[in-house]
Amino acid sequence: MVRALRVEQVRAEFFKAHYADGETERARQNAKRMAFGRAIEAAREKGRIVTRELSAVEYIWLARAADEAQATTVRTAGRKPADDPAPAQTLDGGASVASVAAFLSNSVKEQLRGFGCTEEYILHVLSEDAHAFLAQRRKLAGVLAAWLAAIGAGQRHTAEQVIAAADAAVADDDEAGDKLKLTLTAAAGPDHLDTSRLEAWLHSISGVEVDHLSLRSDGPDENGAPLWTLKLRVEPDQGSGSV
Repeated sequence: MVRALRVEQVRAEFFKAHYADGETERARQNAKRMAFGRAIEAAREKGRIVTRELSAVEYIWLARAADEAQATTVRTAGRKPADDPAPAQTLDGGASVASVAAFLSNSVKEQLRGFGCTEEYILHVLSEDAHAFLAQRRKLAGVLAAWLAAIGAGQRHTAEQVIAAADAAVADDDEAGDKLKLTLTAAAGPDHLDTSRLEAWLHSISGVEVDHLSLRSDGPDENGAPLWTLKLRVEPDQGSGSV
């Protein structure tokens, strides 16, 4: 994650610090705007800053962490402390500082697309949020595959029955059941698995599809406990068509 400021905030501080000669206020403001534009272009060409438009707002941030750390402590020569930006305008985390996404690798972007993420989401998501999302989806994918192997699709089970089936399979040294128990514990545990935790996790991922598989609520049993069914979405056969 990088910390960024709106370009308009940086421009305002630049105008305060930069001297410009001119007979009128309009001429001085125009000279400052031109100087600011030149400074931004020069810094960008040297690789010192990055600019990016997000939701029609221009943001700017320092390209290197070392430059950012220096910028939070070094003051402009000859300026008094009172001339420095207010805390909300600095790079050290004020209210006006925006967190924007660090650039995602092509591999991460492809994985996000594989899990159905839109291009808009990929453009704006923070790097740490993208990796957290992928970790959650991988855990879900593991559970869905293990559930299919150990229980099968279309079978209605309560959370308690799923845990009991997984425990019984582990006791029988059944590899599929063992994998189901491990993946469920990793996703819903994380240290141990019980009915309430599993039910809460199942509700949180209900209907989320990965590789044509999804777990969905399927009504209550005779005691009112929620039943869960693994659904397998089958693509309709388009046929080879006639030649």
